[in-house]
Amino acid sequence: MKTLHLGLHFWHGELVSATQMTLEERIAEIKTDKPLSQQRTRLRLIREILPSELPETLRPIWAALQKAEADVDKAWAEWDKARAEWDKARAEWDKTRAAWRKALVENRAILEAWHERICPNCPWNGKEIVFET
Repeated sequence: MKTLHLGLHFWHGELVSATQMTLEERIAEIKTDKPLSQQRTRLRLIREILPSELPETLRPIWAALQKAEADVDKAWAEWDKARAEWDKARAEWDKTRAAWRKALVENRAILEAWHERICPNCPWNGKEIVFET
């Protein structure tokens, strides 16, 4: 689970940001991805802030956001586990489905004889239903 950070001037279009990116990660990104003409100003302004530095009116919603973030991270971990189980089940299904198709081909004559017994006068021609025109 990643920690949610509060950042001041992390991005040029946001005054205060809630982000999983650390200050160090953002500074490294600025140094590698931003034009030299912007780097000095960005690096001078950027900093991580503590929740206690937020205006009092924003602190409850910050706490709620942190809880929601933790809930999402927990659900994501559960989804990852479920997806792994689904992948395993799907692989087994694919394998079994291939075996089923192979068995149908290998038992074609037996299936055709069985079909003639249980479905007399059927318009099946061995490949498809033939409709009267």
